[in-house]
Amino acid sequence: MSEISIENVTFSYTEDEVIIDGVNLKIESGDFVCVLGQSGCGKSTLLRLIAGLRKPQKGRILFDGKEREETAPDLGVVFQDYSLFPWFSAGYNIVLAMKQKYPEKSKKELKSIVLDYFEEVGLDKQVYNKYPFELSGGMRQRCAICRSLALNNSVLLMDEPFGALDAVTRARLQDITMDLWKKEKDKTVVFITHDVDEAILLANKIVVLGLKPSRVIYQYEFRDKKALSRSEIVTDQETMKIRSNLLSVLNMDIEQRITQGDFKESSLLSNNQL
Repeated sequence: MSEISIENVTFSYTEDEVIIDGVNLKIESGDFVCVLGQSGCGKSTLLRLIAGLRKPQKGRILFDGKEREETAPDLGVVFQDYSLFPWFSAGYNIVLAMKQKYPEKSKKELKSIVLDYFEEVGLDKQVYNKYPFELSGGMRQRCAICRSLALNNSVLLMDEPFGALDAVTRARLQDITMDLWKKEKDKTVVFITHDVDEAILLANKIVVLGLKPSRVIYQYEFRDKKALSRSEIVTDQETMKIRSNLLSVLNMDIEQRITQGDFKESSLLSNNQL
């Protein structure tokens, strides 16, 4: 399972406030799609709908042309809060998840796989026996990424996974995620962010959601995307045009909502927050 079709999906938590309203989106096998938008616009809600953690009130979500009634076992999810059990070691957190998918493998075999992925994401083998409270935020997030990679899911959903990290750790994990995705050509990644630069750096497709009730207001697909350095995002002429266009789309949506009188936030977000 690697192709995702979102067809006219509508969702609300309460009857009087629609969060997502008629979203249509096609995600091809092997895509790295960044879903971009202001905080609170429904990006994480959309991710939860794709994961099967919530069900849409209207519309449907298809995986390789088929509708799923329950959470798909071949989906991996990385949340911003790491989602590690504090009473288990970092390594056993991953082994515990792997046991469900690979019941035929011994604990020794599973541990060996985990340690291989630790090396991939730059974690020392000693981290295996450490508890989450003993690790930094960046190390815990690498463990969460390791867990998803070790399960070898065909679809990886990432909900602002680096938003709470310092700039250096965030850059390192962005690079690691990109490198691992490039190695696995058929892996599909849906990555939630409110950072325009992060979306440009990572994605081959960018989808912009407007303010709630949220709809897709813009899509951009890179053709034969070249590898970008972080400095090129603000120095390369072609990339700067893409960046400027994305920021314009986001700002125009905010301005239209203010004009219509349905913008409830106390202040606008600056460009670097968008």
